[in-house]
Order: sequence, then C-alpha cells, then structure tokens
Amino acid sequence: MLSLIERRPLPDLVRDRILRPLGMTSTGYALTDQTRQGFAVPHDERRRPVPAWPTPRLGGAGGLRSTLPDLLRFAAAGLPGVPSDVQDAMAVAKTPHLATAPKRSVSLGWHARHLVDHDVFWHSGETAGSRACIVLDDATGLALTC
Repeated sequence: MLSLIERRPLPDLVRDRILRPLGMTSTGYALTDQTRQGFAVPHDERRRPVPAWPTPRLGGAGGLRSTLPDLLRFAAAGLPGVPSDVQDAMAVAKTPHLATAPKRSVSLGWHARHLVDHDVFWHSGETAGSRACIVLDDATGLALTC
C-alpha cells in the first residue's frame, strides 16, 4: 500500500527509509554474490540443504533477506533510548492495535505479550528452510535475534 501511495517500488522505499539510515548494508530484496556470502544455507526438515526461495511477487511477504549483524542493527533500533533515524517510526509500529488473546496483542508488524509490568514485542517469519525472529524487551533494553 505504501508503495502505491508513494508511487515508488517497495525495495526503494525500504532501502531509503530503513536500510540506509540504519546502516544495514547486507539486507535487501535482491541477493548479490557479496551479500549471499553472509546468509545461512536453508535446510529442510531432514536437515538437508535446500535452495533459497526466489524473491516472491509480494515483496513484503518473505522477500527481504538479511544477515544476523543487520538484524541486530534493526533490533537495536527498535528499543527506546537507542538513537536512530527510525526511532519514532518504531514506536508507532509497536503501538498495540488489536488484542488477540488475554495479555497478547498485535500492532503494525509486531506481536506483543504483556508481562506483569511491561510488554515484550516479537516478530518471526520463515520461508522454506529459513527462519528468523526478533524479540524486543523495552523495559530491560534487551533485543535478540534468532
């Protein structure tokens, strides 16, 4: 939708508004020989190597590829008090929009679990043979990727 409103391709918007400001140089929609070197080999359920999925037609659904160091940059930018060019956008993106279960909600791309005195946010995804997740704990200032 943002691509239609801005009249620019999604990869260009993501690059200009997120990747460049955060210094995420090994993340993108197209894999190059240089960026491919930092990626883990996908495996099937029997732990056999499988080819990476091609970039899907809907780039927002599994099209963005990243490395662990870049995911850590993104995760850190999601924590309050960590200065970044996307700090305000991250705060808006974590604002709960819909309760999904007791003490759970979803926002703009994040899931939240309400603990005793604060929320923990996460998002995960997978394509054939590849998985990733990010967890943000605003109260402790911890971010992790898996």
